[in-house]
Amino acid sequence: MNKLTDIEWSYIAGIFDGEGTAQIQTHRRKNKSGLGFGISPRIQIPNTDKGLIDWIHQKIPEFTLWTRSPRKKEHSISYVLVLSKPEHIIEFISYIQPYLIIKKEHCLVVKNFCSLRLDKRKINKIARYGEEEIEMYKQLKILNRKGGLLSVE
Repeated sequence: MNKLTDIEWSYIAGIFDGEGTAQIQTHRRKNKSGLGFGISPRIQIPNTDKGLIDWIHQKIPEFTLWTRSPRKKEHSISYVLVLSKPEHIIEFISYIQPYLIIKKEHCLVVKNFCSLRLDKRKINKIARYGEEEIEMYKQLKILNRKGGLLSVE
């Protein structure tokens, strides 16, 4: 990832904290996982401001840019930056983590999930999902449902 200033990373972290999503998603998969489904990490930053999204994408080209059509005619087109490679997710979270407030715990779960998957893949390219990964998926589902922290300090 491009070397950004601390101010740029803190700005991107603020945008992510307000608009972004740290996810572990399930999807159907035949045979590879042994479970009938796969589990994938994903970081997303959606916004309707094309200039903002283009600026972030120019700074962090590892993001993939998606365009979403409006669901209703009064809605605007939205632009979504997506990271799905575990190594990119780990790096991105490492840079923004010091500046996060709301989604700090979400990102920690996703970062740990990615690290665990990469470690397993070093041993076996098609490593099965373990109970720990499934628990991380469940933990993040709870965090995202609450829209914030598991516990407020």
